[in-house]
Amino acid sequence: PWQVLPGCDAGLFLGDCGGGLSLRWAMAAGLPIVAERWPGVEAWLREDETAILCDRGQAKRLAHGLHRVLLGGPGVAAIGAAARAAVEAEAGAGYAGGVR
Repeated sequence: PWQVLPGCDAGLFLGDCGGGLSLRWAMAAGLPIVAERWPGVEAWLREDETAILCDRGQAKRLAHGLHRVLLGGPGVAAIGAAARAAVEAEAGAGYAGGVR
C-alpha cells in the first residue's frame, strides 16, 4: 500500500493508529499530515512542526486542517518535509527511500 503514497496530497489519521506503519509511511513520503491527538500519534508527530494536530472529536478543526493542506497553505510543504526528516532520523534514511 505504501506505493500509492507519493500520489497523495495528504495523510489523514483519525483515531489512535498508535503510530503504526501507515503513519510512518505517510511521514516517509513527505505528506503533510492532519491527525487527531492520541498518545500513539503524538509520540511521532509535533503540532505545526510535523503535522496539523486536532483535539479528538473536533470535526471542524480537522476539516480546516485538511483544507489548509489541500490548498497548500502557509507552512504545509515544510510540515511534510519535517515529517519525512523525523521518520528518517528515527528509523534511518533507507526507510524513507522506499516510499518516494
